[in-house]
Amino acid sequence: FVKDNPIAAISSLGFRSIDNHAPVRPGDRLIHRSTILERRLSGSRPGVGIVSNQCDLLNQREEVVFSFENAALIRCRPAPD
Repeated sequence: FVKDNPIAAISSLGFRSIDNHAPVRPGDRLIHRSTILERRLSGSRPGVGIVSNQCDLLNQREEVVFSFENAALIRCRPAPD
């Protein structure tokens, strides 16, 4: 929780396509990249959406060393007045 910016995640819906692509060595510099694949409103829970994303962990040579896809229930922002 960050002041004035509450965490919107309600629940993880699971992971898939979890892959170790290459070894990580001591001294490697790691970078996280997350790409939104899909977003939609929940059909059964008002004010909640489902966000699916692809997460990649890259080394200093920008090679993907680990990746996964996941989905989560996310609290929606209130509609502007």
